[in-house]
Amino acid sequence: MAFAKINKPVNPDDNFWELNPWLKIHPPYSKLLTEYGNELSSKYMLAIFLMCDPDEEMNPFFRMDEEYRKSVIENEYVEIDWNDTLIKECLESYPFDCMDSIERAFKEEKEQLKQRARFLKDTAITLDRTEVETDASTGKKYAINIKGTASQLEQMRKNTDSIYKQYEKIEDKFIKGKSSATARGGRRLTKSEKREL
Repeated sequence: MAFAKINKPVNPDDNFWELNPWLKIHPPYSKLLTEYGNELSSKYMLAIFLMCDPDEEMNPFFRMDEEYRKSVIENEYVEIDWNDTLIKECLESYPFDCMDSIERAFKEEKEQLKQRARFLKDTAITLDRTEVETDASTGKKYAINIKGTASQLEQMRKNTDSIYKQYEKIEDKFIKGKSSATARGGRRLTKSEKREL
């Protein structure tokens, strides 16, 4: 069970501490509150939420590339030093304190898919080739085989179907976990809240 949960789509004007009052006394978030005050630390916590939470209904920013997400938050919402030790500590702790194991697995799987897609897109396809080198001390020529990327990229593409099947399994668990969730106060979510209507 996650230590904190936001049960509605996030509004940038919301106070994070009002949505998650228990985190006020839970380090490292309590240190963030003490260090930066209520208003600024609330914005920092919402920024951390936007960087970490994989639920795109609550956090549409998560579908963005990580660096782009950071720049949008920094330029449009709150100036934040991503290298600040306390911010880094909160970013590292958030998935373990505020997300359950299925949410963490879902987040990791989504991030891996994004990295993989970027890698496949950015890697040039090259063929194996042979180059002739000359030994400087003897003057003899010899061949060097240089491995291309084509066979590895093709193998990665062949594995894509099984990787997406694994992702879909984790996504199904994530969706089932959300649909069985309870609202604040312990009541079951309505069909409307579970987006079943």
